Amino acid sequence: MAAASQGVASDAETLPFVVGTLDVALSQSFASTPGAGTTNESLKEVSRGRTLTVEVAKGGLSKLGYTPDSIKLVYLDLNISAHNLGDINMLTSFPHLQSLDVSYNVLRDLAPLSCLPNLNSINASHNKLTRLLDFDPPHSLLFVDYSYNEIEEIPDLTPFSSIKVLNLGGNQITELTGLSGLTSLSTLIVSDNRIERIQGLDNLPIENLDLSSNSIVSVTNLDLLKLLQVVNFSGNQIHSLKGLSHHSYLSVINMAENQIVGLDEVLHLKDIQSLETLDLRKNPLQTLADYRQTVMTQLTTLRVLDGQSLTVEEKVAANNRESSPLEVVAGHHHLQLMCKAARKATRLNFSWAIFIIMLKVSPPVFNYY
Repeated sequence: MAAASQGVASDAETLPFVVGTLDVALSQSFASTPGAGTTNESLKEVSRGRTLTVEVAKGGLSKLGYTPDSIKLVYLDLNISAHNLGDINMLTSFPHLQSLDVSYNVLRDLAPLSCLPNLNSINASHNKLTRLLDFDPPHSLLFVDYSYNEIEEIPDLTPFSSIKVLNLGGNQITELTGLSGLTSLSTLIVSDNRIERIQGLDNLPIENLDLSSNSIVSVTNLDLLKLLQVVNFSGNQIHSLKGLSHHSYLSVINMAENQIVGLDEVLHLKDIQSLETLDLRKNPLQTLADYRQTVMTQLTTLRVLDGQSLTVEEKVAANNRESSPLEVVAGHHHLQLMCKAARKATRLNFSWAIFIIMLKVSPPVFNYY
């Protein structure tokens, strides 16, 4: 940090006289716009929220870093959450920002963000936004949180194809549209909305999918999501687990608070050898007498069921009910672990595997002098 402070101080000669590292970096963070950085008026109450001022912005700046040309030292992160802001036009004076938190305000649009080309993270949750990403796309926007706003539809997000994490929970969305161009998307959260049908997600690289607290009645159209590892469909009206049977990488399934009735539904998950956590709480089948033992018997890789870790004693007892010798149970468990390890091994870097093969074919010769 001492070196960083020296870098800031060396640039101060080209700026109006200011006191302290914070003020110097703040001055550097402002763009060369007439009047930028000179507004020192008190916050004004307006009908649609307050206006962002220098004082408020100054208190939320953090994380020193250099501009893309590596010449100036500026602040890269800004947190101005919970200030009852309705006007953030002053953000146009901060073109070097990379992370922005404007949550818990009363914002109705984020058009000023068009002047932040380096933005990679935006938290705009808990505002009054009705449009999603209504600004020019930054170079590499990765994390987007628009949860708990007033969004009703998802526009075509292809211009924002770099997004990895998208949180749209707590809105009024009725259809999953406009997502096909998000070719980097790994986490999608559209919980607590008004979705009735799963669609529009084909071939996306989604690993974590949260569609909890909607009005979904069946798990469909997920066959082309080959990388799914974690799914949350809790709080819907789903009657069957059938739509999850072909997802070999699934490790966590949350289907709590649905309408799953028969124990035979568990068989749809039997071939998912990576499944470790399953939540079926508050489904009709949970009230059946042999529920827990049946699930443990059929899904031998499980470690957590309905929020409770499965003990070795429970697993052995459940398998003994099926008259399986203890040695068979232990052998089967060991085989499952070996299969899991083998699947992980296949993800090793290909070049490393080739290197090992080459060593076996043509061992290196070491000369000593």
